[in-house]
Amino acid sequence: MFIPGPLPGMNEFISTGSRFRYNDAKKRWAQTIITHIKVARLQPVRRAFITCVWREKNKRRDPDNFIGMGKKFFLDALKSAGIVKNDGWTHVAGFTDTWEVSDEPGVFVLIEEVAE
Repeated sequence: MFIPGPLPGMNEFISTGSRFRYNDAKKRWAQTIITHIKVARLQPVRRAFITCVWREKNKRRDPDNFIGMGKKFFLDALKSAGIVKNDGWTHVAGFTDTWEVSDEPGVFVLIEEVAE
């Protein structure tokens, strides 16, 4: 599944100190991501291993900045959409993240069900 972006980075929220800005962005991104989950027809999994390829237009943002916030928004949307029961240790086995520069920013996501 591909989620067009760029997804927000942590620095965008840390610098403002506004939890309201964070909450608004989280709600907007949750709806966007849930729409892509539905289009991709993802099915619920008991336990997931998630592989992400993050695409940025350039190298201005540090990977830990966009991955940290983007993954938080993505996992919360997976939970809201019922793809994973929770985003803790029991239902998420792990992650792999890579990143690249692209004219089409966003994130490719692969969710694999793994044994409990």
